[in-house]
Amino acid sequence: MPYITFPLILALLLCSYTVNAEIYKWKDENGKTHYSGTPRVLAPNVKEVKLQKQPADRANAHRQERLLNNKKRDIRRIKEEKRSKLRKEKRVQAEQKAMLKQEARDRDMCEKYKARYSRYQKKGIQGINVVTGKKQKLTGAAARNALKDAKENVELFCK
Repeated sequence: MPYITFPLILALLLCSYTVNAEIYKWKDENGKTHYSGTPRVLAPNVKEVKLQKQPADRANAHRQERLLNNKKRDIRRIKEEKRSKLRKEKRVQAEQKAMLKQEARDRDMCEKYKARYSRYQKKGIQGINVVTGKKQKLTGAAARNALKDAKENVELFCK
């Protein structure tokens, strides 16, 4: 580890030095242009080259920021759509489950009222006399109303 650290620090220091270094330009006797970090004393017409930092491309930076914000907004929208779809699916599943339970209750009630209506038709309608507290067979309007109610319940629950 220490063997790697020293060359890395040295490279970083040298890089920072060369970034701020001065650059010199000259032409040799053959007319060829040369560039160097050290000035040539013997070379005629040595000129220091001033490097200018390029201005930040603000339009591109704003464009990049706008694209990034659009991407973030799209990701949020997609996540919200997924959550909304999941909530809707859960709601539909709950409604289907409730419907299945209601259908099962309706089937049970249908069977119950079919059996009651059939029993009323075959054996007559038994009721409790409020005065005596004993079971007795109903007759007349009370029997007709009980039979009618049982038939309506069969029609209601046995669709």
